[in-house]
Amino acid sequence: MKVLVLGGAGHVGRPAAQILATSDLVSEVVVGGRDLERAERAASELGPKASPVAIDATDEQRLASLAADCDLIVNAAGPDFKVPLPAARAAIAAGTNYCDVGADGAMTEQVLELDAHARAAGVTVIPGIGVAPGLTNLMAVHAARQLEVAEEIQFGYLYSAERHVQELRETGHVSASWETVLKYVSGSVRTYREGRWIQVNAFESGVEVVLPQTGTPVTAFPVASPEPITLPRHMPGVKTVTSLVGLFPPELDDLCREQARLIAAGDVEASQAARSLLQAASDDPGRLLARPEGLPSVPVWLTATGVRQGHRARYACWPTAWWMSTGAVIAVAALNILRGEIGKVGVLPPEACFEPLSFFAEVARWGPEQPPDGNLLGESFELLD
Repeated sequence: MKVLVLGGAGHVGRPAAQILATSDLVSEVVVGGRDLERAERAASELGPKASPVAIDATDEQRLASLAADCDLIVNAAGPDFKVPLPAARAAIAAGTNYCDVGADGAMTEQVLELDAHARAAGVTVIPGIGVAPGLTNLMAVHAARQLEVAEEIQFGYLYSAERHVQELRETGHVSASWETVLKYVSGSVRTYREGRWIQVNAFESGVEVVLPQTGTPVTAFPVASPEPITLPRHMPGVKTVTSLVGLFPPELDDLCREQARLIAAGDVEASQAARSLLQAASDDPGRLLARPEGLPSVPVWLTATGVRQGHRARYACWPTAWWMSTGAVIAVAALNILRGEIGKVGVLPPEACFEPLSFFAEVARWGPEQPPDGNLLGESFELLD
């Protein structure tokens, strides 16, 4: 089978393409990117199965033409607030299955509206299948199952600029994920509270969170990621879904606020703001890249609150190690599609497609670290009354 990997020379797309190229299911991997030279280098590293192509993922007509003889589009291109919708439309027009790592809630909501078109075309479209969103959605499903009634889901992650500063130094490339983070917090955020979607201001709605891994208190802010959009549609008993992001160190948080205000005022584009932020961090690493004490090795967590055995209860879980990467997650999702294991067509968020623990185990086979003693998730449980 033939797979087109958009953004296939990038930080996420390259490892995804490498995993797919090892599969006996995949006969050809097309490495797509705006920069043909980068795509050619990435394809040469993959070996005889790979070929490069220059493609802008927002060029629907050309993308649909390229996708027509492919079995699957794996979209690892960004930024997340621009690319997923035109790429998904192109896949549907071509009658080609599709998955992406899109992390923008508003964009995901538009992709969900393509469901009837995807079903009519007989294709499977899975938006937002990376680490966050993606594994976070599946952690929510797993956590809710630990309670008899799950009423509230809260999850979050802490974000630093270290890896993306290194990428800027080495290649001059600005991470599209930082464009997304800055767009997240530059305006109102659509979130789900008490059974309805509402708009809140990110920086005026910060909350103190005690990390379940270490007991360390941090300040985090609601962000416009897809989980509050998709989870209530598939977990009808849940009344509140909150997605939080905290930045560390605190000085980076201050700089993010400054750039977000400029975006909100229309003074800069998100790409310019991201470059300014990462360049500032590169110029002052001692202040803007420092790692505070008390943070877990994997700063991702999720809590589910509800009822268990007649009592108010809270269950928390978190990855025990970096057994996951976004490239591995979308590659495993792609292999599930190619193996015919989804069994449904339409636009399907991750929680509608995958069994959490078995999916995690397959992802861990490709992760940068192995989970200690085979335990993928740490967990805690407490009664609240």
